[in-house]
Amino acid sequence: MQSDGMGVRAISSALPREASVGVRGPEAEPQGPREKRRSALLAWICLAVALSPALLEISRHVAATPWARYTAVVAALLVLAMAADSSPRVARRRVGTLLLGVAAATQLLAAAIGPPAVGRLAIPLGIVGLSCWYGSPALRLAVLSVLLVPVPYTIVSAASRGLESALLQGAVALASPVTGGLEAKGHVLIGVPSEFWVRPPHGGVPLAALLASAGAIYAACAGRGLAGVGAASLLGAVVALPAQILALGVAVLLAASGRPIAAWAWLDHGVLVLFASVLLGLAVAAARREAA
Repeated sequence: MQSDGMGVRAISSALPREASVGVRGPEAEPQGPREKRRSALLAWICLAVALSPALLEISRHVAATPWARYTAVVAALLVLAMAADSSPRVARRRVGTLLLGVAAATQLLAAAIGPPAVGRLAIPLGIVGLSCWYGSPALRLAVLSVLLVPVPYTIVSAASRGLESALLQGAVALASPVTGGLEAKGHVLIGVPSEFWVRPPHGGVPLAALLASAGAIYAACAGRGLAGVGAASLLGAVVALPAQILALGVAVLLAASGRPIAAWAWLDHGVLVLFASVLLGLAVAAARREAA
């Protein structure tokens, strides 16, 4: 808790003094571009220190559960989107101060009485609050910062109960011309040399979250409003369903050939790597077009 308080005080000290009072005094010297970049960098570092308990808690979650690592792809897309952004900056310092205060209170509350996962809410609040201070596009940062928080496993498990068996049946039907004689009984594949079953993350919720994030990022970067961002996010989530069936079809082929471990590795890691490579490649290409 002590480190949280120090981090919050450090953020306020890193913000430009003339900006904190709203008007520039007669003796204040204007900041040059280099000083502004240094001030902003220091403020972001201090925010990371203040939110370090929540960041550490999420890091442990991501390290322990492969399906949650899609948030690392969202973070990379966030950096690329902000680097390519050329829209005018309009500082909203009252809103930024309010959001930073709520973020600090949320983090302190989570550290004091728990549960620690509550502190995750402080991450999007802090990112949007500080971006408002420095005039970054609030909608884009709001969308991306919320998507940085992994979907709780309780939601993944609850949403995947019906999806697991339904998508596995679709994958078996898709692979039947090659395999034949296989059937899906619930979340278990019947008729393979070695036992194979699908797990809750294989129901497609993590992939839906990743593609929904990609759609939201694209819409936000294109300057669409909140409704456009929501529609693009929903479209990405819908596209994830047939994509997950195709991924499960590959896993069925691997399991039918007696390689269930390879099938699980493909579902746990390979699918994410494939889609992450495609999305990051598209984002890099878009950033280069913006720079050109």
